Amino acid sequence: MLTLDAQAQEFSYLNRFLFPISDTTKYQAKYYQQSFENQDSLVAGIYTLDHSIYSKKTVCFDEEKEETLSKTFLYDSLGNVKSYREKDFVLAYEFEIGFYPNGIVKSRRVSKSGEEEKVEFFDEKGNPTAPPAALEGVMPTPYGGMVGWNNYLAENLEFPLKALYRRKGGTVYIYFWLDKEGNIVNPEIMNPEQVYPSLAEEALRVVRDYPHQWTPAQKDGENISIAMRTPIRFETPKR
Repeated sequence: MLTLDAQAQEFSYLNRFLFPISDTTKYQAKYYQQSFENQDSLVAGIYTLDHSIYSKKTVCFDEEKEETLSKTFLYDSLGNVKSYREKDFVLAYEFEIGFYPNGIVKSRRVSKSGEEEKVEFFDEKGNPTAPPAALEGVMPTPYGGMVGWNNYLAENLEFPLKALYRRKGGTVYIYFWLDKEGNIVNPEIMNPEQVYPSLAEEALRVVRDYPHQWTPAQKDGENISIAMRTPIRFETPKR
């Protein structure tokens, strides 16, 4: 991470999973983030390497530095606002607005204390419309369900001795594709610089060596490939 201003401003590169990276010769940067923090707020913008805006988030704090309000804009590849999300931590409400490329509101959702209170949809002229038809889908499941997956991890995940000796723990996030037959394809580490190297290697190994097929994802009765991500946790033993 490069510090542009010792007091408040920071710059960092991000990989395609939006995790920070500092060694851009080893890991490929896809975005960069600039953030500015003062006494009562933080503003962070994420941009592509050709300087197109991807997202902008503002977080407000109270005197105890607790979050009180957050506002997040997401943009499409042309720089148009794709969605806006606001969350009030004091009043426990949240709303999200989706937009068409022409700027017309596409959808509006309001929730209170985690419960959805109102959902509205609109056509490209701004007229109220029915919710989009839901596609019949089935999410993938590992052999034996999540119990079987967790048992496999518990029985096969080994805590690397070097990391254990140095009391290095943490969570490795693994991204992979499940093909139409339920095979794990091309697993990769999402947060390589946030975890100890041997932990990342072991997490990747245990996912890559999974001996079973998953029940594949389906949409409208047809098997489909789907991207997945899973956390692999290493907890250091208590002294």
